[in-house]
Amino acid sequence: MASTRANPDSRSDGGPDTALGVRVQRYGATGPAGQPGTIRLVVLDGGTVHELEGAAALAGLPELLTGADAAVWVDLVAPTPTQAQQVSKALGLHPLIVEDVLEGNQRAKVETTEGVVHIVLFHLTYGEVVVASELDIVLGRGYLLTVHNVDWDPRTGHHLAGGIAPILKRGPDHLLWAIADDLIDGYFPFADRIGDAIDDIQDQVIRKATPDTVEQL
Repeated sequence: MASTRANPDSRSDGGPDTALGVRVQRYGATGPAGQPGTIRLVVLDGGTVHELEGAAALAGLPELLTGADAAVWVDLVAPTPTQAQQVSKALGLHPLIVEDVLEGNQRAKVETTEGVVHIVLFHLTYGEVVVASELDIVLGRGYLLTVHNVDWDPRTGHHLAGGIAPILKRGPDHLLWAIADDLIDGYFPFADRIGDAIDDIQDQVIRKATPDTVEQL
C-alpha cells in the first residue's frame, strides 16, 4: 500500500506523484483547455433565490453587488481561463487572485487582497490513488465565489441539503462557513483511513520486516 500523505507540491495536471512512495492525483480548480466549464449564479433577491447559468448571467452582476443587501453565490465548475477572467471582471477581482486560481498549484492558505479574502482548500478522496482537488473560495462584499473541478459539488453537503436560501439569507460569509465545514468534515474519515493503513503496515513490519514493508512504512 502506498503512503497517503497528500503532498501540497504534487502536480496540478492530474498526473500522479510517486516520489517517496506517495501516489497522489492533484487537480487544480480549472478545467482542460478547450473544454468550457459551467458558470452558475445563485442570487438572493427579496427573500427569493434565483438560479442562473452561463456567461450571459454575469451582465448585471456589478450593479447587483452595489445593493446594501446583495447576496450572490458564483460557482465556477472547471472553468476555462477565459471564463475565469469573465467572472473576475464582473466581480472586480484583483489580478493576483485570478492568477492564483488559474495557476492551480496552490498550498492551502488564507490571503486578503484589497479587502477580499481568498481561501484555498482541498477536497480529498481516498482510494488506490489519493485525489486532492483544489477549491478556491473568494469572499467579497455581497458575494462568494467558488472555483472547483467536476469531481466535487459543494451543493451535496449536508448544510445545503435543505436548500441554498436559508444559508444565503444569512450572508455570503455564512455560505462560506457551510461549504468549508462540509468539506473539512470529510477529512475525518480520510484521516481514519490513513490511521488504518498505518496500523496495517505496522503489523506487517512487526510480523516480518521485509524491504517492501519498510519502504511502505
